[in-house]
This record gives sequence, structure tokens and C-alpha cells, in this order.
Amino acid sequence: MNHTKTLQALLAGAALGLAVTPALACSAAGPETHVGKLLGIDLAARTFTILDAETSQPVRFEANQSQMQQVQGRKGYLKVKYQRDGDKLKAKTVK
Repeated sequence: MNHTKTLQALLAGAALGLAVTPALACSAAGPETHVGKLLGIDLAARTFTILDAETSQPVRFEANQSQMQQVQGRKGYLKVKYQRDGDKLKAKTVK
């Protein structure tokens, strides 16, 4: 087999794997876990919002002061473990 075609096939497979990973992130991350890109922070309300990688929907979390400090200045994807409190989601851990 041609080495150039083999390399192209490997690179295409790797690119596809990278493209699929965020979409599967929430289900694969476990129960009561969301993974997504940080959209915004509301310091006064102590909430932050991510764009869920699996559903492409915004998800808002309530957070304590320490968690808010972790989120401030962050860019990119976050992994948030949470607990439900009625219709609200309270962050347990943020990575």
C-alpha cells in the first residue's frame, strides 16, 4: 500500500476521532455530569453557563464562591459534576 495514502487514512481517522469526542463527552463522563464550553459567568447570582457538548444547549449551574473563582478567567471546556435541587443544578466539582 502507498505510504502517503496510509498516512492520509490515519490522519483522517484521527481527525474524525477528535471531532466525535466532544459530542460523546457528557454521556461518557458519567451520571450527573455535563461537559461543555463556558459561555458566561454571573458573579452576583453565583452562576455560570456552559454550552453542553452533547446537546448543544446552554446549561446553568449554581456555584459556591470557591467554584466561581475556579471558573473565572477560564476558557474552553469544563467538566461539571452536579446535583439537582428542584429545577436547579448545583455544581459539586468543576474541572
